[in-house]
Amino acid sequence: MALLSDYTSGTISVAADGTAVTGVGTGWVAAGFREGDLLFADGYTGVVKSVESNTALTLDQPWRGGALSGAAYRLRYQSDGSRFSAQSRALIEMIGGSGNLEALGGLESAPNTLPYFTGAGQMGLTAFDQEARDFLAAATEEERLQALGFSAFMAGLRDDADEAALLTSLGFSDFMAGLRDRVDGPALYGAMGQIPNAQIRNDLTADKAFRRGNILGTASQTAGVPTGALVERGSNANGEYVRYADGTQICISPALNPSTSIATGSFFRSFPIVQGFPAAFVAPPACFGNTAEEQTWVNARQDFANSRWAAVVWASYAGGSFIRLGAIGRWF
Repeated sequence: MALLSDYTSGTISVAADGTAVTGVGTGWVAAGFREGDLLFADGYTGVVKSVESNTALTLDQPWRGGALSGAAYRLRYQSDGSRFSAQSRALIEMIGGSGNLEALGGLESAPNTLPYFTGAGQMGLTAFDQEARDFLAAATEEERLQALGFSAFMAGLRDDADEAALLTSLGFSDFMAGLRDRVDGPALYGAMGQIPNAQIRNDLTADKAFRRGNILGTASQTAGVPTGALVERGSNANGEYVRYADGTQICISPALNPSTSIATGSFFRSFPIVQGFPAAFVAPPACFGNTAEEQTWVNARQDFANSRWAAVVWASYAGGSFIRLGAIGRWF
């Protein structure tokens, strides 16, 4: 390219052995001066290190020509050819002797590979697939974890500061997270505390709620499905009874003392005994009797609307006998 004319606009000032040059009426930045251009003044020459503004530049070496103030000068552009030749030579000297370019040029390129140094002036190739490129292209740590196959949820756990924060992110309640520090079973049980009866009774379904505190109670049912306690026990003037959640019911009369005073052939019997059940049956129960004396026995059956016993006591002698009556059936 054609060389430009020297630049002479304005005047300059510089201290003896100084590097800072100031100008008046100058426009060095606007004129395109830069590093490597030459300054001539008073028979001396300096090399420009940098141009800070239209009125300020810095020399590469201290000015040897003595102090100047308001002096005439000339700025000469360094030709592009010279500038590029010097820079190219510096680049060649920088990398040409290391063997790096020769090592790179000696590689046989292949898809999805990346060159890397294996030693001084030596290079090799390694796999560089799409997953690796996605990982390097990720802008955030979360995106990099997802590139490695972690879900967004798992990648989000990285910000948790401690175990408690991690367990909270995993959905554990504060109570459950607090159990992590318990060293053994007793400590864990102590931290959990005793569960109130009301907690189980009010919150759990009937098939999961039975325990020592509510096995006994009032037996009940709805459409044949038990809804109350497992066992109900009761008593009244007619005796005592036990009801079970499956519908079974057992009734026992109080102790009775009928007289076997009616002669029948060679045996004696009592008048008919009628005793109400302590609890009603839904269908005729199986009835039975038991005596306290030898050579006596009891005939017992259900009588009238499943609500009472009918019985007769037999004996080989005339007298009295203590008996109890029983019945087994269903209350629903």
